[in-house]
Amino acid sequence: MSATGDLDTNKHEGALALRALYIIAHAIVHADGIEEDREVRTVVELVREALGTPDFNEAFIIRQYREHADLQLELAEVQRLSEGYRRALMVCAMRIAHSDLRLTIDEQDKLHQVAGLLGLQEEDDTPDPEAENLRSWAYAVLGLRPGASDEQVKQAIAQLRASGENAPEIDEAEAILRATSKSDPDA
Repeated sequence: MSATGDLDTNKHEGALALRALYIIAHAIVHADGIEEDREVRTVVELVREALGTPDFNEAFIIRQYREHADLQLELAEVQRLSEGYRRALMVCAMRIAHSDLRLTIDEQDKLHQVAGLLGLQEEDDTPDPEAENLRSWAYAVLGLRPGASDEQVKQAIAQLRASGENAPEIDEAEAILRATSKSDPDA
């Protein structure tokens, strides 16, 4: 379940992963009590990416997202998903949480709960490959190599904004890199 569109909803696991995506998305979007357009747009993008259908009907996706508002994921359901699907769902949750360019304490708590439900909480300091994939995606959006300096990131963002590039993706990439940076990006 990624930008490559490998979610097959005709198979039980694929359908379950899509259901989980909607439920997790709704929980993350509403963790801070505010449903922002940017967050909902990110949900639409993620579903389209997962299905491999960039022009999938937005109204249908939003309707499905809203219909999953009061549903809960059961641990037994989640345990039936492969680790790959569970990691992809966590990456989706992180992208949604970062899409409004701020990460509240409530969203952090919800991400922690989702990670626990998905069985992805790290018990050691081993780097999370999916988090690294998210950072790599952010660097790619900015046209940079992974590990670029904070100054290079700032310059790339400024150049892309000045050229009128896709602002939501730039904003999302910036938020991801700020949230995962080991140094202070505003320094």
